[in-house]
Amino acid sequence: MPRLLLTLLYFVVVVPMGGAVRLVRDPLARRWRAGAATYWSRPGAGQGVFPAGAADQGRSH
Repeated sequence: MPRLLLTLLYFVVVVPMGGAVRLVRDPLARRWRAGAATYWSRPGAGQGVFPAGAADQGRSH
């Protein structure tokens, strides 16, 4: 019974919300840009490979 309720909740709430977000904006920036010289994007200032504070946490593996 709980699996059925969670499945129903997913298809009634989560899936329509995802569709609404896609109608409003392009979250993954996949829109075709005909005049673009390249589709590569540089990270913003302060955004490297690792998030801020990751070096202080030590190795996780």
